[in-house]
Amino acid sequence: MNHLGVDEAGKGPVIGSMFVGGVLTDEMNYSKIKDLLTGKNSFKDSKKIKNNKREDFYDIFKNFAKIDVYEISANEIDRLRTKYTMNEIMVISHAELIKKFDGDVDVIYLDASDVNEERFGISVKRLVEKFVKPDVKIISKHKADETYPLTAAASIVAKVWRERHILDLKKVYGDFGSGYPSDPKTIDFLSNFFKKHNNFPDIVRRSWKTCERIKNTVNQKDKSVFSYFSSV
Repeated sequence: MNHLGVDEAGKGPVIGSMFVGGVLTDEMNYSKIKDLLTGKNSFKDSKKIKNNKREDFYDIFKNFAKIDVYEISANEIDRLRTKYTMNEIMVISHAELIKKFDGDVDVIYLDASDVNEERFGISVKRLVEKFVKPDVKIISKHKADETYPLTAAASIVAKVWRERHILDLKKVYGDFGSGYPSDPKTIDFLSNFFKKHNNFPDIVRRSWKTCERIKNTVNQKDKSVFSYFSSV
């Protein structure tokens, strides 16, 4: 029996791609991952694992699991958002990741991205039913990475890819912080870039409300300055 854990990294940031990771193992190797991610390495703390430790886990997983990742760029997210909600995009991206495993799956563990965890699982299954076994079991739970070792492993895989991606972007654009709207360094980068170019770079999810707020703020300041000088 083959088990597949699935989780994402980068759903919320305004900068960069989102990654959905998948880790597939048989019964014996499932136990190995469970043993690896329990005890002092408890998978319940997977989000707190340091970057270099996640890289170590990733290298170990590759020895006894099939790993794959589905990436959705900032531009693709913007394009999809003209037709779908973000929840629907999460369903689509999880389904696309599952398809990459060629139907060789008996049980799938999903970290539900919908407030209704059962609905999320049903929606994903509907998109993959032609590509998986008829009797495949899908377990869709909130915070599944805190309960199911393979989902924790998938979370680690997705985060590794996201972190590598961000490092590559920073080599081109400089240090823009975490890429999250809550990060002042990210907001400063976006504001300064927009002031200079009157646009955002392709790595930015322009459909995010963050971008609209920055544009409004910058344009309002420009108008204020223009109004001052025109009145002198």
